[in-house]
Amino acid sequence: MITGRHIKVIGAGNPVRLRSVSGIYDLLGALVTSLNMRALGPPVIYEVEENISRINCEPFEDEGGVTGVVILSTSHCAIHTWPLTSKFVLDVFSCRKFDPAIVARLVSEAFETWRLRVSDLSQALTLPDDPEPVRDLDVNLNLASAMNGNAAHRATPGSKSGRGARAKKARGEPRLAPHPAGDS
Repeated sequence: MITGRHIKVIGAGNPVRLRSVSGIYDLLGALVTSLNMRALGPPVIYEVEENISRINCEPFEDEGGVTGVVILSTSHCAIHTWPLTSKFVLDVFSCRKFDPAIVARLVSEAFETWRLRVSDLSQALTLPDDPEPVRDLDVNLNLASAMNGNAAHRATPGSKSGRGARAKKARGEPRLAPHPAGDS
């Protein structure tokens, strides 16, 4: 078994913040510091449309947003945003253990998220012949306090879509705390 943690964070948030190159640079730096990791250099950030125009290409219709990566001594943090749809995906992998709740809090604050899903992919670090399989993580991420009680935020996917606690547990997803305003 490879030790460490690999999480994927997907969500929806403020499109202005998802378009901010400096904001994403700061988020990647804050992740490194808050997770007590070591960056091998500064974050590398690309504003996709600007960089596509530099290579004299027409962008694909779904191309845009900001892509950033910071290489860690223990792996990486990478992000891509789609401001036109208010969506983003963040990947954090390290051979050191870290707390996914810290990542969720920082991302929620940086993007003013109203939807957020944190998936632990650490079980994928197990080889078929490993003697001790990785157990799914059961995390209770309380994002409500990180969101300053803003009723517009939604920390969990809506249960009305058939994504109830039992379905999440079966898929090995961490549980997220319900929003204090209810209806999730």
